[in-house]
Amino acid sequence: MKVFAALFIVIASIIGAVNSHVPYKEFEPYPFAANNTCPAYSNSWVSRVRSALRLFGRDRLITDAADLVHYAEDYGHIHHRVPKAVFVPTEANDIATLMRVASLYRFTPDRFQIVVRGGSGNVQGATQTACDSFFTHQILLDTSLLNSIQVSAETAWVGAGASWLSFVEATASENVRPTVIPDYLGLTMGGWIGIGGFGADSAGIGPAIDQVVEIELVTPAGNIITVGPGSDYFKAVRGGMGVFGVMTRIKFLLESNDPATRVYHILTADYEAFFAAMRTFLDLHIPSKFQGLQSFVVPNTPLDLEIFVAPAADLDRVRASVDEVLASNQTYVYYLELQYRGSNPSTVAEVAAMLPPGINPDLIFFSDYPTPVYDNRLKLFTVPALVANGAWYVRHPWGSFAIPDSSAATLKDVINNLDPFVDLGYGLLSIYPYTTNTVATDSFLSVPRSDDYFYLITVGRNDMINTPESLAYMGQDNRDIWNQLVAAGDARIYPSLYMPDFGPQDWQQHFGSSMWADFRRTKKLLDPLFLLGDQRNFGFASLYTLP
Repeated sequence: MKVFAALFIVIASIIGAVNSHVPYKEFEPYPFAANNTCPAYSNSWVSRVRSALRLFGRDRLITDAADLVHYAEDYGHIHHRVPKAVFVPTEANDIATLMRVASLYRFTPDRFQIVVRGGSGNVQGATQTACDSFFTHQILLDTSLLNSIQVSAETAWVGAGASWLSFVEATASENVRPTVIPDYLGLTMGGWIGIGGFGADSAGIGPAIDQVVEIELVTPAGNIITVGPGSDYFKAVRGGMGVFGVMTRIKFLLESNDPATRVYHILTADYEAFFAAMRTFLDLHIPSKFQGLQSFVVPNTPLDLEIFVAPAADLDRVRASVDEVLASNQTYVYYLELQYRGSNPSTVAEVAAMLPPGINPDLIFFSDYPTPVYDNRLKLFTVPALVANGAWYVRHPWGSFAIPDSSAATLKDVINNLDPFVDLGYGLLSIYPYTTNTVATDSFLSVPRSDDYFYLITVGRNDMINTPESLAYMGQDNRDIWNQLVAAGDARIYPSLYMPDFGPQDWQQHFGSSMWADFRRTKKLLDPLFLLGDQRNFGFASLYTLP
């Protein structure tokens, strides 16, 4: 069970189902002590803000302690800061009113910032409120009731707070499908677009943000606007991590759906052959033949490999090949998955023939699924296993990095230095390969661009030891990996990782000097009163002054 859970803990982000009052029902009961470090200021400011909202007929605040405690949680289970108040809008006009009230209070002792929360699938408290020396108060904005979905033939308007599961289900009923979806469908639309949105489908056509046609959003000035390519706001909120405006609805591209998905599984003990295979499929066969590609680094143990090969139709043959892999005595082996949706699937022999000359994997097999089942595989199969064995509730100090193809050798050293238990807690390493030129440049999603390919690496850690020392160790190990990848050249992070000291200099390294300057300039331009909070330590306070 433990390893079954580890199999799929390779997602970019994981969250619980949400509603306006109990947003983390799947995480509970989680035994945490709220650690809100804010000074014990009087809550009278909340009453005054509520009074102002009532004048506009838009009092959507939650202030009851029994409700607020549910917001002191995210998938990381590391930070547990209870907000003073949560605003739960049902339409864009609610948010516009909150922005205007925040502007009115901006130069008073009751000034407050707004922190936007989708589903809080991050691992470092980025969608929890906090106190800092610049703004005394923050209000959490819960987007979960902005969940409308309107499907047409080629696009859909989706509320920013809608879950991807509800979006996928709504489109499936019309025989269409979003062009890119996350592995875990419990994520919210706005939350995933806000950090970039990579999935297995992105291998051939790019991230989710490049499948967005238009966005309805509320500006920090309280204006409701609809924007598309060429707009400063369209660029800023896609990959902008919630600090430029509040997305309310997103128009997303659709494609025709197929009821069946075939998954091809390729296993090898040869690291170089593994990367050669990924490059070949990206170059020649995606998206022309296969719609998705993802890969994993698997502990080379009988139980781990049994879990990975369990879907095979010809399990006896597959198990014989697994015995040969085990005999290699390596700590890890490498596992690649290709996804095909359509009526003309390849045979195993045909897939083998697509591999580069001289590349002979230890094992190739396929498994078939109904597309709705495969798309929702984590929710249906993995999360129940994680809940059952407790891994869903432990702390998750993940590392998430992106590297150019030329850093593959450095990544091999990183992998070989990771102990499956001490460093990962039986979590799993994933490697998502992408073609660089499929990622557009009109957003704040920063990826390596020095090579034809880049790889998104998730170090899916479970803190099974659960001590302050173990958490500090894993956080420092993420820092060490980041430093090692930076030294190799053109490294990036994916903005869902645990690295407590990650600050402005690291963000500059991540964005590059030019994009970092543009990021800061755009913040000051689009949010001149600094109403949207800086929960990821961008250092925005240096751009502003208080009276």
